[in-house]
Amino acid sequence: FYPNFHNEKIYEMPVLFNYEAWAPWNKEFSADTLVKELLPVFKKWYGDDFQTLQHPVQGTVYYQMKGRRRINLFVRDDQFVQAVFTDLKVEKEIKNNTQKNSNAQ
Repeated sequence: FYPNFHNEKIYEMPVLFNYEAWAPWNKEFSADTLVKELLPVFKKWYGDDFQTLQHPVQGTVYYQMKGRRRINLFVRDDQFVQAVFTDLKVEKEIKNNTQKNSNAQ
């Protein structure tokens, strides 16, 4: 994983998962299969209240929002499932600062 920083602190952490035996011709180890195995694990670790939404680019996204944290879990491509952990307070701060800067120009 390669976290994203804001003010020298991690505010977002994308994590990639894949099967070691993944190969383009081996559909039993595709990301579509892996996400179905990962979702119950994430529910066990973080709670059973994951919701689903259809994203125009990422397809089906499983997400959970608790307090300041959002977790998104989705198929990135044939090989990888991606989870993104985000601090919502910092994300909002960055968005507000970006809007202020664009309005000032």
